[in-house]
Amino acid sequence: MKRILPFVFGLLVFCAGCSGNDDDNVPAQADELYFHFNENGTELSLYPQTTLDHSGVQRFGDIFYIKTGFGYGYDSEQQHQLTITFDHNGALISAVQESQSEEYGSYDYYSYKNFPSHYFNINIISIDEVNKRIKLTFSGTLFTDELDMNSESVDISGDLNMDYMEYEEITGIPYSQHYCNAKFNGADWVAHFEEPNGTFTASDAYRVQVHFGIDAAPNSYNFNSDSTENYVKFSKFNTVTLLWDYYTVNGVVAPSYREYHGNATYSFIGTFDFVATNPNDASDVIHVTDGTFRSFQVF
Repeated sequence: MKRILPFVFGLLVFCAGCSGNDDDNVPAQADELYFHFNENGTELSLYPQTTLDHSGVQRFGDIFYIKTGFGYGYDSEQQHQLTITFDHNGALISAVQESQSEEYGSYDYYSYKNFPSHYFNINIISIDEVNKRIKLTFSGTLFTDELDMNSESVDISGDLNMDYMEYEEITGIPYSQHYCNAKFNGADWVAHFEEPNGTFTASDAYRVQVHFGIDAAPNSYNFNSDSTENYVKFSKFNTVTLLWDYYTVNGVVAPSYREYHGNATYSFIGTFDFVATNPNDASDVIHVTDGTFRSFQVF
């Protein structure tokens, strides 16, 4: 399933003057705008060959979006569109390359879904908030199956020095009114995805799962790791086993409102607080506080 975060305005694509010429290897000046892109070690020309300023990087609060096309043109056998979404610390949220060719038709590549920032590197060199310019490098692997690192893949990399357009901050899960926010040992945690229903993830290794029974009324419910209704589960992605390791949990979840959408589907709105402990490491304790959510549930 595609999970490209939205642009809320008309797409403007851009290019760097990076087609094969004698100046390709000349270092860029400090104030020069540029965008270089490589796929499997081959530098590709971006599209269209016009200007770089205010054309392909947008900022919504702490979230940046890069979106561009490359390989376009009358003599191009393949055409691609690349979208990279990340936060102001350089943590990847998602990367997607949508491609098409006369030979293979349409085909897409995705960043790995679980713990995406671990498998795709974005190094932010500088953010000039006065002149609204960002400079960074990026590199990583994209896969045809976002949950299978053995699926067909492409290695991409690049660097850019670009102006960005700034817009009002986007909150909640894209394409929905749902959200899940909390503090993990005092640090803010904001979910970027709810997939499947009631399962929230971000760019990091953690996952929060909220579940209610069909008859759950607004109330406060105590829960632990053995609870089968009205609970929150907490897990961390294991980069060795590629599975989710569950923590033991004890806490309270308090739905304040249940909205009926028809066909046994509801949105639950509420709060939670709990303590999560790694069953294999007693020193690994996460105090989850100030949790708020709007979760979609299907019965």
